[in-house]
Amino acid sequence: MCKRKLLVVSGDPLFATMCFQKLKSRFDVIFLDPGLNSRRNYFSKNIVGALFNYEELVYKARCRNSLYFLKNFFSCYIVEDLNQLLNIACELEFAIKNKVNRIESKNKLYFSQRITYPKKLSYKSNEYESFLQKVYKSSQNDLPVLLLGETGSGKDYTAELIHKLSSRKDFPFKNKNVAELNANLIESILFGVTKGAYTDAQETAGLFESVGKGTLFLDELAELPLDLQSKLLGILDTKHFTRILSEKEILCEARMIFATNKDIVNLVKENKFRSELYYRISVVVINIPPLRKHSEDILELSYKFIKEYLPDEEKPISDKAIEALKSFSWPGNIRQLKNCIARACENSRGKNIIEEKDLEFW
Repeated sequence: MCKRKLLVVSGDPLFATMCFQKLKSRFDVIFLDPGLNSRRNYFSKNIVGALFNYEELVYKARCRNSLYFLKNFFSCYIVEDLNQLLNIACELEFAIKNKVNRIESKNKLYFSQRITYPKKLSYKSNEYESFLQKVYKSSQNDLPVLLLGETGSGKDYTAELIHKLSSRKDFPFKNKNVAELNANLIESILFGVTKGAYTDAQETAGLFESVGKGTLFLDELAELPLDLQSKLLGILDTKHFTRILSEKEILCEARMIFATNKDIVNLVKENKFRSELYYRISVVVINIPPLRKHSEDILELSYKFIKEYLPDEEKPISDKAIEALKSFSWPGNIRQLKNCIARACENSRGKNIIEEKDLEFW
């Protein structure tokens, strides 16, 4: 960040001009009565934002009177006498420099968040930005995470993003949809099998063991049988588990992320999901916004998907097609949008633009 020197003075324009002429070599910006009226306030806020290029500072400037903002964040002096101003100039410069350094140090991690995200993320909306902030924060600890979201909203992608942003990124990431598992094999797949546990059974490590110090993501957790929910609860409580028909305890070092698109709170009330397990996995809950809640991102996402399907082409979307994309409700969320764009790319082969008639919403 380019450090600048800021000076706040109070008085008439002539006095401000004198200050500037005397001190322009020592200070970059001089404010005249920044708290005087709304127009000055707005001007001051914009200058502060441009001056320090700090999103958090701009946000706080919008929330507070700019004079209050300057006093509390830059240790500025308000002076009315030119001699007094000259006498404290050196002290002021030193104080501002130290204050800015403290702000930089305190917020170093906060301001690194945006550049930590993978470059393939495409978004513009505040809704999705807020969601990504939660994702980032959850990636910086090892607490269990419960992802809630509609079908197609990106639970798999979110879980992998948490892993990639975490300190475990160099270890394996494994995901399994519980609903897709054979009911008779779920336990062996998750926890592993001891040789001889059943006919022809071989020594096999389950997902909790094979993922090591990586991240294990279990989607559609509500489909897990009640008896295995108890075993999962034991792992979360003790960090140990056993293979089928084995008494040897194995340490579970994995970070765990869970997801469901069902109303899990209602399932708990109906005794279809263990309340103890729900409370244990919902330490951190992240609601993935449906696409209709961040429709500003539809165009960005659409061009991202076009680039994936047609990497060697530059194919724009017509205005009418854009209107159609933005006005659709997208019950299948990002997955549905991705499939729609894939079909549009096929339907528009031989043309240099995607038109409304190339879109198929199903």
